[in-house]
Parts: sequence; structure tokens; C-alpha cells
Amino acid sequence: MSLVIKVVNFIVAQILNNRQFKALLDEIGNNYPGLFMHGNGLWLSRGKACLREIRTFLEMKGVKHPELANDEWLLKFYYLVDMTEHLNHLNVKMQGIGNTVLSLQQVVCAFENKLKLFIVDIEAGRLLNFERLRQFKNACRANDPAQHCDLQQLAGFTSSLLQSFKVRFVEFRERTRLSSFTSVQ
Repeated sequence: MSLVIKVVNFIVAQILNNRQFKALLDEIGNNYPGLFMHGNGLWLSRGKACLREIRTFLEMKGVKHPELANDEWLLKFYYLVDMTEHLNHLNVKMQGIGNTVLSLQQVVCAFENKLKLFIVDIEAGRLLNFERLRQFKNACRANDPAQHCDLQQLAGFTSSLLQSFKVRFVEFRERTRLSSFTSVQ
């Protein structure tokens, strides 16, 4: 994530760079409006469409970030792009008028169950819930059939995220049991 922040700041924080980057996007016919400084997570969820353009722009500026061409780093990047999208969907579900504590509990518990499925999905190498990661993995395999993508580390990241959710939302589970108990009587 630190490289993403560094690149976003380089492009957006300097007015000339920002204008030149938008001009590059217009020139190549990319409809993406540019990068936003206020949300690096937003760049991850939307910036997936302009990674090639970002690399081109950085090369034009003489800025070197070899990670942007490193398959191992890109594997983690695309995992993060897809996971950020899942977290954004969770965030939207948790916002809004009329949400009750019970509905929020259900949303969090459902997401924890999704994380368990994500772990199985990643460990099996199917990546059914990780569209961009799957596309990247398939592209790597098409270029070099012998290439092995280490997905176990990504399963570990997802397990850590699940554990973090369990710790942060422990009260939700306790209150769910309590509300289930009181609703039966």
C-alpha cells in the first residue's frame, strides 16, 4: 500500500503531473478521470483500469518503481484490488439510514463467512471471488506456463483479515447470541 500512496501522491499532489497524467489518459482514449488523493483505497478499487497508464506515465517522468513490473508484487496488488472491492461493498452495506444493530450483526457475520470461503477459494487456486487476481494469474501462466503463483501467502492475508474481524466484532457475536436467546423466550 505504501507504493500506491507514493505513486498517487506523485501524480496528484503536483499540479503539473496531475494535468499531464490526465492528458495522457485523454490521449490514449481512457475514460478514467484521473487519480484521487483523498482515497488510496478508491484508487485501488478504480485504479485497476489504469495501471498500464500509470507505468507509462512514471516511465515518461523517469520515475522508477520496479515493483510495478514484478509479478510477485503485482499478485499482491491484484489481491488487494479485489479485496478492497469486497470491503467497499461491506462498507456500503453497513451505511445508510434504517440499519439496525441486528442487520449490522448479520452483515458482519456474513462477511466473516465470505472470508472463510475466500480462504478456501484462494488455497484451491480457483480465485472465483478474485476476478482481477485470476486474470493476472492466467495472464502470467499464458506468458510462462511453468510459472508458479504463490497463493498461500494471500490465503494467510485473508486469514489475518478474518481474525481481525473476529477481534473487532467480538461484541457483535456476543450480542447476537444474547438477542437469539431473548427472542426465543
